[in-house]
Amino acid sequence: MPAPPIPPTTIALITATLGRPRLLADLFADVQAQTTMDLTWIVVTQDPAPSFTPASPKHWATWDTSARYPVLDGFRRIVQVHIPWQRGLAAARNPEVAVAWGLGCRYLAYADDDDRLHASYCARLGAALDAYPTASVAACRIMDRGQVLHPLTHYSSCSRMARIEACATRPWRPTGPIMDTDYWRQFDDLETVVVDSEPLYVCGNALTGGTRDATGAW
Repeated sequence: MPAPPIPPTTIALITATLGRPRLLADLFADVQAQTTMDLTWIVVTQDPAPSFTPASPKHWATWDTSARYPVLDGFRRIVQVHIPWQRGLAAARNPEVAVAWGLGCRYLAYADDDDRLHASYCARLGAALDAYPTASVAACRIMDRGQVLHPLTHYSSCSRMARIEACATRPWRPTGPIMDTDYWRQFDDLETVVVDSEPLYVCGNALTGGTRDATGAW
């Protein structure tokens, strides 16, 4: 029998991943540490035969018509969307937006599988949108290769959260290495509120010392 409906969370954090279980496990730990419980993590895997999980399998479920929702820490939820072929980052992120819409989430945040989150990342950006109802996007400072970057001059997806109504009308397009920049520039005509704090996001999982190429690989 289908699981009974559950109340939607305010925030959907969406991640696309392909064959990087150790890095995804680091991000999973950061999701567990988020100070807000009003959060659903939506993960798209693009792998013909996924064989990894960052935690116990009980924390995962496949998105299907029976609407099964796993529970993490009693409140946070993780939904896995499996695409059994590789179609690129845009093709992964757009279904995640659709799932978040279907779940009734109000805000969307993005996290790459090789990045790290401050424990208050989702809470602070969500609070900023709550406090400024005319704003469509909230942004924060990020750390990239040891440098602190301001969100209004750096268009990385990882520094921003948007109202889902705005995201639903601005899909991701496969534009190559500047895809994140191109995506967020679609929001330039909308009001953005900046969270004035220390960096809440670290790009490229600095603990690994790696950097990503244009395809998202190491």
